Amino acid sequence: MRCVPINGVTFDSASKQAIQRIKDIQGLANALATAVSLGTVVNIFLGNRMVESSFTISTTDWEAFGQAMGSVPTIARREIEKVAGNQVLAHLNDQKQKEFWQAVEYGCQK
Repeated sequence: MRCVPINGVTFDSASKQAIQRIKDIQGLANALATAVSLGTVVNIFLGNRMVESSFTISTTDWEAFGQAMGSVPTIARREIEKVAGNQVLAHLNDQKQKEFWQAVEYGCQK
């Protein structure tokens, strides 16, 4: 989709709720990333003595950790695309809001 200015768009209550939902999704994604990171650190160090910590560090599944961290933005993006797609359908009779939500759903390229 091409980036075009959408001048004079006025958001109705459904769009405002969707925008808040997207903000919530972004906040939850950040919290999830923090929890995954914290969980790994706790798994490595909580209650371990130094020798045990060395063993735990070497046996931690870093590949799974990396995949989990990498999937957080993907999960958030998919959820945001769902919200935007629903708003496109809800605003078929409002061209400006529909264009805005299509840009959110599909992104745009210059």
